Amino acid sequence: MIVLSLLLLVITLFIIFVKKKQNYWRDRNVPQMNPAFLFGNLINVMLKKENFQTLLNRMYNNHPNSRYEGVYQAILPTLLIKDPELLKQMIVKDFDHFMDHHLFVPRRDPLWGRNLVALNGKAWQDMRSTLSPAFTSSKLKCMFPLMSECAEKFIDYFLKMNKTVVSIELKEEFSRFANDVIATCAFGVSCNTIEERTNIFMEMGKRVSVLPSFKFFGTALFPGLFHKLGITLFDPEVGDFFKNIVMETIKVREEQRIERPDMIHLLMQAKAGILDGDGDKPPKTAIKNEDIVGQVLIFFLAGFDSISTQMTFSAYELALNQDVQDKVFAEIVDGLERNDQKIDYEMIQSLKYLDMVMMESLRKWPATGGGDRLCVKDYKIPAKLPGEKDIIIEKGTPIWLPISAINRDPKYFPDPDRFDPERFSEANKDKIVAGTLLAFGFGPRACIGSRFAIMEMKIMLVNLLKTFKLVKVDKTQDVIKLSSKSLNNVMDGGHWIGLQRRN
Repeated sequence: MIVLSLLLLVITLFIIFVKKKQNYWRDRNVPQMNPAFLFGNLINVMLKKENFQTLLNRMYNNHPNSRYEGVYQAILPTLLIKDPELLKQMIVKDFDHFMDHHLFVPRRDPLWGRNLVALNGKAWQDMRSTLSPAFTSSKLKCMFPLMSECAEKFIDYFLKMNKTVVSIELKEEFSRFANDVIATCAFGVSCNTIEERTNIFMEMGKRVSVLPSFKFFGTALFPGLFHKLGITLFDPEVGDFFKNIVMETIKVREEQRIERPDMIHLLMQAKAGILDGDGDKPPKTAIKNEDIVGQVLIFFLAGFDSISTQMTFSAYELALNQDVQDKVFAEIVDGLERNDQKIDYEMIQSLKYLDMVMMESLRKWPATGGGDRLCVKDYKIPAKLPGEKDIIIEKGTPIWLPISAINRDPKYFPDPDRFDPERFSEANKDKIVAGTLLAFGFGPRACIGSRFAIMEMKIMLVNLLKTFKLVKVDKTQDVIKLSSKSLNNVMDGGHWIGLQRRN
């Protein structure tokens, strides 16, 4: 009876503890979404009943007149910021309060914890300053031929099928293209994944990007427990594979003085302190080979999944909206005529309507439905609206940026479900409210590789559209519904379209 009584007491105290934790926002007069006991507001995503982007949209529309919403990652209080003006104030003007990420990869991880996304505080500032010269227009221009070669192989593969219309699943095929681009631009390895369907880089890419839900949420919500159990987010085999490639590449290049216009070369220059072209001088932060591995790995993760996802939805929308596709094609034809039929960096940059299409695709289908920041010192949000009270965001509290939900809010983008590139025309782009277009993040911690990503997407679309017309096939769905079975943004039933050869 004593043991049973003690057990009941422990259970009761545990329930009280969890309930208190999950009333954190209500106790502070902040509207909150009702959490599931212990698992918080992520329960449906964890059980694969709801897509994460769909959940963020639902959170955003809960208490529609509030500037923020209290939600829970298990029992961890998290503040969802809904108001673009407040968002801009917090992560741009008051950046020193929100300069870190709340990571799902533990910083203690010897490999993954060294990348730019994982670093915090001064370590992040120094690494960002050191790496920024690698993403200037001149450095990206040098990588243009590497990307173009991958796109040409992609086009040739489908041309050789010699069919009037080829049905393809966009996500699968664009993942292969993105895999080849990131392999050559980041690792200095030439692949032809579109031809070689069983490819070690492709296999490792899928193992990195398609994570079991229990690992993803477990390492994020219960990092201490998972660390003690020896469960890591990424398999050691995957990390060892990429680490060995990078280390061997660095060794060979240093010994043989090989130069190649790719990411490893730029990072080796950063290590030597000569990346910005000002001659020998100490780098802004000491870079080791392990740091180079960390940066290359995060570029691979973003390049393999995020960019291929963005390309997928861009091409899918063009297949559904033939009038938009016709305008893009006409612009490409005109650009080729002005440039002696050559696709080069300047020609790509001259395509203004294609820019508008890219921006509309990023608005409607951001590869990441939400972003995050971590409060690093207490922050006060003064009351502004009726019914509000001043609130203090305590140090260690994560905030969420509901990217897709803000991008779909009709207050900022009328008729938000319509694919309309004219939103970003010269006449209209000044009407866009600052802080409402967040596909690559916002403020000082915005994605450092955004221009790399956009250039890659443009290269693919230009090569694709000059050769094929994107058309609907039997498997093409007119209404896009995101799958609840995946943590990533994928459609139920796949992203099927047809490539119709142009005359």
